[in-house]
Amino acid sequence: MTGRPVVLALKEIWFTYPGRSLPVLQDISLTLPEGTWLSVVGGNGSGKSTLGKLCAGLLVPQRGAVRLPLRTEWLSSNPLDTMVGATVEEEVAFNLLHTGCRMAERALQARVTESLREVGLSGDFLKKDLLKLSGGERQLVALASALVTRPQLLILDEPVSMLDEGSRATVLSVITRLVKELKVGLLHLTHDIAEAAGADMAVVVHKGRLLACGPPGTVFAASHVLQAAGLEPL
Repeated sequence: MTGRPVVLALKEIWFTYPGRSLPVLQDISLTLPEGTWLSVVGGNGSGKSTLGKLCAGLLVPQRGAVRLPLRTEWLSSNPLDTMVGATVEEEVAFNLLHTGCRMAERALQARVTESLREVGLSGDFLKKDLLKLSGGERQLVALASALVTRPQLLILDEPVSMLDEGSRATVLSVITRLVKELKVGLLHLTHDIAEAAGADMAVVVHKGRLLACGPPGTVFAASHVLQAAGLEPL
């Protein structure tokens, strides 16, 4: 895609779940350079979630080659599903400590505060109860929790599908900025092409195959591709 270092590479990937005869993914090849936002767009059953799990190292393909980064973080549509802390500070710090990182308490708090600042949240959020935050604020805390480990690859699975319109815009704006500032590779899984419109590149997945790949403006202008994948046009 660019001359930047590649953080993720899939070459001719095939994957079939045990007990099933038909492959979920067929002959998938992708590369993701650092500092690049790649949206994978597809409907239910398209294979995009399985693709995300392969990129996170949660699944292993039967055929093909995968080159994964050393550190990957995953965000789902509902951060409460994975949050374990009672406060914002506990949640963000836990993810860093869970990696085996050991640092003095003052340094740890500084790192947590920095990660919150990166997603647009002030230090005032440190002691806030996660359950009292809005959906958009919780998703930003989840993003800070992911970024505190300094990942090379960030996988977002329908990250704003449960948010209201204002919160969706805020979270997507923060994501757009951070991809460039931190040079993280972003793999964004969604069924909504409006979410993917701000990406650097987009691919459309349908029945386990790539139907199209390119800049979002070009990919989403191809009505025959959207129709074949069962996607609503912009």
